[in-house]
Amino acid sequence: MMGLVSNLFRMGDGSWISVQTDKPAYYAGETITGRVIAHINSAVACDQAAVKVKLKEVVAWHDEVSRTVSEGYVLALLPDMTAAGRQPCNAPTPPPPPHPPYTVWDHHNRFLKRNLLKEVVVVSRLNHVLPPGEWQYPFAYKIPEHLPGVVKFRREESYSDPAPQYRSMRKETLGSLVFSLKAVVETRGMFSRELKSRQEMVVNPWFDWKAATPQAVMKKGEVYWCCCIPQGQVTMDCKFDKGAYAGGETAQIAATINNESKCKVANMVVKLMRFVQLRDGAGHSRSFTDTVASARYEGVAAGASAARYLPLPLAAGGHHFLPTVKAEHINITYRIDVECSIDMAFDIEAQLPVTIYEPPPTVFGLAALFGAGAVPTIAAVPMPASALATSPMGAPTSPGGGFLPPVPGAGVDMSGGMGGAPMGAPMGAPMGGMGGAPMVATNPMAMGGGMGGGMGGMPPPMGGMPPPMGGAGGMPGY
Repeated sequence: MMGLVSNLFRMGDGSWISVQTDKPAYYAGETITGRVIAHINSAVACDQAAVKVKLKEVVAWHDEVSRTVSEGYVLALLPDMTAAGRQPCNAPTPPPPPHPPYTVWDHHNRFLKRNLLKEVVVVSRLNHVLPPGEWQYPFAYKIPEHLPGVVKFRREESYSDPAPQYRSMRKETLGSLVFSLKAVVETRGMFSRELKSRQEMVVNPWFDWKAATPQAVMKKGEVYWCCCIPQGQVTMDCKFDKGAYAGGETAQIAATINNESKCKVANMVVKLMRFVQLRDGAGHSRSFTDTVASARYEGVAAGASAARYLPLPLAAGGHHFLPTVKAEHINITYRIDVECSIDMAFDIEAQLPVTIYEPPPTVFGLAALFGAGAVPTIAAVPMPASALATSPMGAPTSPGGGFLPPVPGAGVDMSGGMGGAPMGAPMGAPMGGMGGAPMVATNPMAMGGGMGGGMGGMPPPMGGMPPPMGGAGGMPGY
């Protein structure tokens, strides 16, 4: 939102730009399709319209390490060297008493910031004065398959150092992987500034959908009362409805417990455990283990068998469920534990590693910038195969991620040519120019007469004569 407000002030006339994707969330390996929408209120000289793709990784935390120091001497107990306490010259000087051991705290700031991905997709080369109107530039970008996903992690803790300056302070631990698309219309002139808008995207890592199928775990353990007296065995057979969940869902677990021991299973406990590890690339790391959801159910009597339904709501306690991430410097994993809690003995646990994925946002694109009740009406533009941008591997890609052969006569690549759309087309109709992506002009001011054809649909200079009819690549004007 701040990017949009900044752009409005920069343009000074209410012009704005936005990225509108066709879906709110994607998986690594998919192709992002959408439109760059530019609302221009006054003519502006432009070079090109582009989408800047970035994946930024940030890791930061504060380390405090204590150590015990026993060196040095107590200054207050040194020998008295004043005139009153001066010893004879030949008297031996007694050694000063050693200082008692004390604790010293060392503080270190760990930090890492880098771009895992940074690319520019040129959606149209304009090279002319863009008239007032609403301009749309379709684009497509294939997400690399190795992307680890996105996450934002923040944790606050109290300092362990008892020094007064740390008593009222909190130390922060940060970790983030942010995937963003920035729409940019580059303008000319010494005092002109780019019209741009940035949107963060939900991108989940490549996911093995076999993990979404039902899972089963069996655990058999010996019960030792007071850690040493054997009491018999407990067998637990757990069935999970699936192995991947989104925050807000409920994990459905059915367990069959066969208690052949002499001890009562006091409770059945189900927990979702989260394991976070951060690295700074210099050999330092920080780890956390949290119980983010738990539930407790009825146990099983000694020498009995029972079936228990153990649902685990994944929204308990108001926790934000960070998605599973396996990156070089940020690692977040989850595990569901089903425990047979036994008094005076070790618990019998069945464990299943699970995947937590980021659900798609409910508000994105224009609705995120303007608010759900103030979204401007934008005409849709179809996405032809010729308008797809070049993938990181250098070949045009389809919305499904496959490679497309060149299509003769199907249009021109959106990354080359003069860019502008012919101005003589009917209002709201798709238009294409030499190297420009199909656009829709929804403002009558953008469709003045005499602007047909020449040089691939390039509009005339403001206030000047129309261009020659039937120029290179142009159609005769109407």
